[in-house]
Order: sequence, then C-alpha cells, then structure tokens
Amino acid sequence: MKYELRNIDPVSAGKLLIVVGTVVGLVVGFLFMVVIWAVGGIAGLDGTTGSILASLMLGIVALIGTPIVGALVGFLTGYLGGGVYNFFANWYGGVVMDLEENPEQFD
Repeated sequence: MKYELRNIDPVSAGKLLIVVGTVVGLVVGFLFMVVIWAVGGIAGLDGTTGSILASLMLGIVALIGTPIVGALVGFLTGYLGGGVYNFFANWYGGVVMDLEENPEQFD
C-alpha cells in the first residue's frame, strides 16, 4: 500500500526532538566536561587550586547546560522543520511511503 505523508504536526515533531536534543546534549555535555576537566587538571599542575576549581565548575555547567540548549534547539528545529515541510508538501506533494501490514507484530 502506498501512502503519502501530507502533514506533520509541528508541536509533535518539536516534542520528539526535545527528547533527541536532550540525549545528544547529555552525551556532548559529558564529553565537554571530561575535556574541560582534563585541560583544567593540566593547567593546575603549577600547584594553584583556582584553575582546578574553575574547571570543575565549568565542567558541571557544561554537563547541565548542554542538554538544556539541546532541548531548546531540538524543539525549534522540530517545530520549524514541521512547518516548512507542511508548506512545501502543500505545493509539491508529500513523501510517498510504501507500507505493509504485519499482523504478527501486533499480537
């Protein structure tokens, strides 16, 4: 069976991409945290504790802030992307999909 996707609810797409953006933000934030802590540890080899504490705080801020930014960017991307898709799907037609029913999956 062939179906055509003519409309995407922008709010629904935005909500889905909030989750994706948050997960990606957590991974990227963790990597930022590790790099910041490593660089801060190297910078603190001269015996000062200020750079080590600063790198610890900046790493924690990166771990918390990056998922928040990822969620915001995810929602905006999903919302605007859904709206742009709907605009062009009305002009040129939507994505055609070939779907088949699988009764074993729903047992």
